[in-house]
Amino acid sequence: MAIDSISKQFFQETINKEERLCNIILLNLFESDKNNDKLRTKDLLAVMKSKIERFLLYRLGKPTGLQVDKPRPIKIKLRDQYDVLYLLRSQKQLQPSSTWKGIRLSSDRTVMQ
Repeated sequence: MAIDSISKQFFQETINKEERLCNIILLNLFESDKNNDKLRTKDLLAVMKSKIERFLLYRLGKPTGLQVDKPRPIKIKLRDQYDVLYLLRSQKQLQPSSTWKGIRLSSDRTVMQ
C-alpha cells in the first residue's frame, strides 16, 4: 500500500513538472491593471531581444491594496521550454537598465523542487 502511494506521488510530481516546463515566473514587476502588465511584459521581452509574441500571463496570489513594496509574481505561459531557457539566459540584459532594475525571472518549480 505504501509503495502504491509513493509511486502515485512520484507520478503526480512528474506530471506537474512537465506542465510547468513552459512557464516562467516574473518577479518584482509593480502592480497595475492586467492590460498594463501585458504591455510591460512585452516591453521587457523587447529589451531582452526576444522574439516571443504569444504568451499568457496572470498574477499569482490574492490582490491586496498594499502591494507597493511587494508586488505579486506574474506567471507567464510560453509556447515551449526553449523560450523559457532563452529568457532565463537573457535576463542579464536587464541589469544595466534602470527601468528594469530588480526585475527577476525564475523557472516555475513544484513544491517538491
